[in-house]
Amino acid sequence: KDSIAGKVIIRFAVQPDGSTSDIGIIRGLRQDLNQECIKVITEMPKWKPGKQRGSAVRVRFTLPVVFRLQN
Repeated sequence: KDSIAGKVIIRFAVQPDGSTSDIGIIRGLRQDLNQECIKVITEMPKWKPGKQRGSAVRVRFTLPVVFRLQN
């Protein structure tokens, strides 16, 4: 509707139990798009945690979310 396109860079951590935490925007577009990215990460099902020496560990992720217009 507003012809907004671009990329939001979001960071978060996956905890040993698979939940996400420490969610933040590194580079945003607009407040409403940034909040939607945070909402999506918050509501995701649990991830498979990272493992180090056989034990589940906390892992940080940086994820680009691209908003693209369709013709």
